[in-house]
Amino acid sequence: MQILPVITFRFYAWPMRAAFKDWAVVVDALGHGEQILILRKGGIAEGKGGFRLEHDEFLLFPTLYHQQGEMVIPSARSRYDELAENFPPEDILRLEYFARVVDSREIRSLDDARRLAEQHIWRDQVIEERFEWGKEQKIFAIALRVFRLPEPVELPLLKEYGGCKSWIELNEEIDTSQSTPALDDALFASRLNEFRETLRAPSPALGESITESQSAVCPTEPGRPLTPSLSPGGGEGARLVAPKRRRGGRADAGAEGRPGLWIGME
Repeated sequence: MQILPVITFRFYAWPMRAAFKDWAVVVDALGHGEQILILRKGGIAEGKGGFRLEHDEFLLFPTLYHQQGEMVIPSARSRYDELAENFPPEDILRLEYFARVVDSREIRSLDDARRLAEQHIWRDQVIEERFEWGKEQKIFAIALRVFRLPEPVELPLLKEYGGCKSWIELNEEIDTSQSTPALDDALFASRLNEFRETLRAPSPALGESITESQSAVCPTEPGRPLTPSLSPGGGEGARLVAPKRRRGGRADAGAEGRPGLWIGME
């Protein structure tokens, strides 16, 4: 039996403003570790260029409309009904998760997109319609490491957050410290390997930036390189660790001189 290495992603994290909009039922599936993928073509408001991977880490912004329940597999439909019943009021945005991009692919074959069917909750018809929509037949598949915030955060749902667009810049920063991963290292490594094997594409070399080696669309704000380290197995998983503090309460600067927190193994 092949033993997959456990991937430990070490990177700095800090309070976030960037948020990515997706269906509430999909955000819930990501947050509970039922899938690690988002599949996106682009919103109507995103212009001729379509979807772009503008950030490599972001909060997950859930949206709700009644058609969602009809566009996911039956096992996710009942979960949608629960979410809809307990969704916050229309003027409140509730945030529970943030995500980090670990791989992204531009898929130009519908057959390749179909092969991912067991790795997400969308119905086949939804993926086919997304693939065919617009001038170019393609779709973006993005693998995420998802983390749960220590407590849900509720903010006013501002008018500027509306519209058919993927990316939102929040009016205030959200603290991501003390967040915990949706999946432990071993299970996440297995899911990520399954994604890569399904698309029959090589994994990026250790120390390479995903945005440089794998993404077919250049992000407008290139992310910090991922520097995964491998351990032979086991491990308690990644968690957010507070940086050492100097006198006066300031945190030591992280990568690129920015104060923050880092995700790693203690």
